[in-house]
Order: sequence, then structure tokens, then C-alpha cells
Amino acid sequence: MEANEKYLHDYSRVAEDIKLGLSIKEIEELHEGAVSKATIQTVRRLLNYQTPNSTFLSEWFYIVNELEAGLSEDKILAKYTGLVTRTTIRMVRRILRNQLY
Repeated sequence: MEANEKYLHDYSRVAEDIKLGLSIKEIEELHEGAVSKATIQTVRRLLNYQTPNSTFLSEWFYIVNELEAGLSEDKILAKYTGLVTRTTIRMVRRILRNQLY
């Protein structure tokens, strides 16, 4: 549960930074490299396109980060036992693959 809270906290901080008009480079520097460029770009896209899929992805942002980091479905399931299902991971992967957010 702590990991979930951390990712949601990181997402909200990045979202606020974007709303303030900071650039990707400025956000990276502000967070001292703790938030990747890919994560910032994903948050920016989610904020620009408020769709049902973007709302869904924002709820599962930590899964998005794990998939971006290259973790397999099985490793994500093991890491977040009881918090996420295989169906959810596959849905997130499908949305990201098809860029339907």
C-alpha cells in the first residue's frame, strides 16, 4: 500500500507542477531526478486528455510506471499481491500500447 501512496503522491506533485506551467526539464530538476521524463510526459498527456481511460490510468499510475520500467506482468502481480489483478495489468497495457488515453 505504501508504494501505491508514493506513486499517487508523485503523480499529484507532477500534475501540480505541470498546472503551474513548469517545463519537463524544470520538473526533472525540481524533483532532483526522482521522477522520470517519461512519467512527466505521461502525466502531461493524462492532464491534456481527460477521458475515461485517463481517469482509469491515473488510478493505476504505479502500474504504468512499472510497465514503463519493463517489469513483467508476473513480477507486477507478485509485487502488488492483493492490490492488482492480471486483468487490470492487461487493460493498462492495452491502453498504453494503443495510446487510448
